[in-house]
Amino acid sequence: MHVLVFSYYWPPAGGPGVQRWVKMCNHLIESGTRVTVITVRNGSYPAIDHSLEEELHPDIHVIKTRTIEPFGIFNALQGKKGKGSSVGMIGLDSNASLFKRMAIWVRANWLIPDARRFWKNYALNAASKIIGRSDVTHIITTGPPHSTHMIGLELKRKFQLPWIADLRDPWVNIHYHDIFPLTDATRKKHLALETQVLSEADHVTVVSEGMKREFENRAKGISVVFNGYDDADMLTDAIREKDTFTIRYIGNLKPNQEVEAFNRALSQCVREIDGFQQEVRLQLIGNKDPGLLDRLASQDRSELIQSIEPVNHERAVGYMKGAELLLFIIPKASNNKLIITGKLFEYLASRTPILAIGPSDGDAAEILRRAKNIPMYDYTDSTGITEAIRGHYGAWKEALPREGGDAGRIAQFSRKNQTSIVRGILADLQEA
Repeated sequence: MHVLVFSYYWPPAGGPGVQRWVKMCNHLIESGTRVTVITVRNGSYPAIDHSLEEELHPDIHVIKTRTIEPFGIFNALQGKKGKGSSVGMIGLDSNASLFKRMAIWVRANWLIPDARRFWKNYALNAASKIIGRSDVTHIITTGPPHSTHMIGLELKRKFQLPWIADLRDPWVNIHYHDIFPLTDATRKKHLALETQVLSEADHVTVVSEGMKREFENRAKGISVVFNGYDDADMLTDAIREKDTFTIRYIGNLKPNQEVEAFNRALSQCVREIDGFQQEVRLQLIGNKDPGLLDRLASQDRSELIQSIEPVNHERAVGYMKGAELLLFIIPKASNNKLIITGKLFEYLASRTPILAIGPSDGDAAEILRRAKNIPMYDYTDSTGITEAIRGHYGAWKEALPREGGDAGRIAQFSRKNQTSIVRGILADLQEA
């Protein structure tokens, strides 16, 4: 088999979406599958992680094409320099200037399905040359950006090759659409494109059971392939703080991640537990919405907060392993029951205790129960969150062993096991 993969985000870009397909391609190569990746040259990325370049299997053939990036213009309208893109609309708030809000409206309603749409023709040109001179057997597109799937749609119609559309996030119901100023006409266009992709792809892969339920009536075939974790990554040394109870959040903190109950819980612990303020630190590692950071650091919590800039993947895993408690917050959005996030599986594999906040009947809550019987606290449950922090802090004070969870139950989420699902889909499509 020879698989042609289209991924806008590729090293040196960083983040869970990049890790998903770097690891997947590595494991496909190891299983005997040829892999060619088409991506962009000098794209605009919210995060950079050069360490992922070192992880690429040498047999992955990577082709980088030109593209047109609108983010330079978009950022200029906001008074920013460069072409970098924001993460999940970090920094979007009601106090934004009229100029900025107009620029965001243009981005939301003119760049459909997203701002990466101008890559399509460059990618199609490169793909046509490769397919014409080699033995490509399958096409895989991964999004966001969901405009990548429009490449797969056109290639499917032209060459009739088996096509897998990998959706790492919802499309129409992606969480930031709740805060985007989308018109009704724009929403209808997104739905029409989403339905085209789902109905014409030979198979659709998604990252959660909820997404599968959302899409399965419109797809020919659909499978859940979790982001998972890589065993080799878990060999990274833990990064610890001596004599400090560290609560760590690793990743992007977005404006719709609800922290008020957590704030109240922290404040209550500061007031009621002797030594808590001196011994506890909340370390926020990654991109952060300024407004959310201000709310976390206000009142009697300011001494607890340490803001750390984004780090590469290896150090991120080290921070996970060395924490005393990992904070996990599902964005508060209309479709939040479907949201898992890529880091959840590495949180689990780190064997570090997790404080999870979000919908108790969502997909992430079910995974936490399956893996380690970890509760998911509601956004308003400050009492439950307070007791959880008290319990973990008390266990740390008494030097009690941490509950790491059952290794066998966690192993089901390894990337190697998840890649075997993709390998099976490829084999089935080849035989069809």
